[in-house]
Amino acid sequence: MKFTLPVEQLAVLTATASRSLPSRPPIPVLAGLLLDVDADGPLSLSAFDYEVSTQATDRAEVGEPGRVLVSGRLLGDITKTLPKSGTAQLELDGVRLVLTCGSARFTLPTLPVEEYPALPALPARTATVDGEVLADAVAQVAVAAGRDDTLPQLTGVYCEFDQEQQQMWLAATDRYRFAVRRIPITFVPGAVLPVPKAPPVLPDQEPPAPRLPGVLIPARTLADTVKTFGEQPVDLAVTEGLVALASVGLRCTTRLLEGEFPRWRSLVPSEFATTVVVDRDALADVVARVAVVAASNTPVRLRIDADAQRIWVQAGSGDDAQGVDETDADVTGADLNVAFNPAYLRDALRSFADPKVRIGLPSSTKPALLTGVDQGQDDPAHFHILMPVRLSG
Repeated sequence: MKFTLPVEQLAVLTATASRSLPSRPPIPVLAGLLLDVDADGPLSLSAFDYEVSTQATDRAEVGEPGRVLVSGRLLGDITKTLPKSGTAQLELDGVRLVLTCGSARFTLPTLPVEEYPALPALPARTATVDGEVLADAVAQVAVAAGRDDTLPQLTGVYCEFDQEQQQMWLAATDRYRFAVRRIPITFVPGAVLPVPKAPPVLPDQEPPAPRLPGVLIPARTLADTVKTFGEQPVDLAVTEGLVALASVGLRCTTRLLEGEFPRWRSLVPSEFATTVVVDRDALADVVARVAVVAASNTPVRLRIDADAQRIWVQAGSGDDAQGVDETDADVTGADLNVAFNPAYLRDALRSFADPKVRIGLPSSTKPALLTGVDQGQDDPAHFHILMPVRLSG
């Protein structure tokens, strides 16, 4: 095997494929990147850990086709040190891969390529979505995904498909907050989507309404993957146990999570005692500032004053450190005192693209609904449901 390509191109391919390298590979070969080059020029770098796979492909000047498996971390560290304007040549010499760039020369040991597992085959395309829109949507909802691996169904982003309306809903929750985003998507005519399994129903219970087809994708994997596609259209392929995303020069697959994802539509509040319209960044900054004195796992308190058209944010009490700050707000309805986890509130506020956010509050103990003002209230494409923290006394 022998090929040549610009260093910058090699660095991008290596960094992209390395996203799927396991931090603690269960077997040594899974720490490797598979370099595969054909006689007519396509070069692919692949990584696979039996759960997630990534394959990045680009053109190279080929002297001799072949395949080789080398340490992905080592190759990545080397390419970061090379001059971006240089040209890299990689050549297999016996059981070692030789990389040269100008006066620099590196010799890397290879791993047994015959022991490397085959990447999953790509399923038939289900739909196509704008890569930038998808990346924005995942970032907006993934902040709410749980991190407790004992509840795996809450560590994912639930993607629900509406073929009739040509749209996809993305939702995530950790039980204390819910984030939801709707985006347009173009389905392949006649695409077959996995049918969600109905939960068990007791004899005296009414069966729940049927759900739209949907899949549960690990949130961390999805968030990392969609960043690599940029503005390119992304082909989505879904089967019972696997989801694949592919665009020009890049394909990624991941296994799906099992378990019943909560039915979020019944949780969306519709009646509010108090509604606040506030500058997104102003309130997020005030919460961040005051939360500095909040002890671990303690909330910040919001005192909403309709007459003054202001929100006071407070943290700390008694002999502890205390902080208070305020910001203007457009308040409709009754005065209200309510408390939130400061990190959850900041995450929700900063996830919105709209500069102003509407917060609908049924009471101090019922979930609040956050939406962007520019979206309108009736059918928002992006919203957060945030559970207040009960205060003693």
